[in-house]
Amino acid sequence: MTEKMNIENYKTDFFKIKKTSENIEIYVKKITWKGSHEFDISWIKTKKMKKDISDSEINAVIKTIVKEDNFFSTCLDCNQRILNDYMHNEKYCQACASKNHGVIY
Repeated sequence: MTEKMNIENYKTDFFKIKKTSENIEIYVKKITWKGSHEFDISWIKTKKMKKDISDSEINAVIKTIVKEDNFFSTCLDCNQRILNDYMHNEKYCQACASKNHGVIY
């Protein structure tokens, strides 16, 4: 990755926030690869909160989830927290593996 991720990038790229009449639910993107360029997207509910939670509290929850290794890993090249499903291996994200390590997708 070349662009520095911020909370808005994470929310746009990796999360879905669903507001119901009673709650706010936070989902993390799950990619299931069917081939090198084919995949399915599903969503894993990670948090359910009262509907009156503020945007800053939602951002704090998302930041906590991004730190969790069961959903995100740190690329050793770009030092970004990347969704595990976008990691080439345990060391490098797909972008850095392609850009810096000769991996062709």
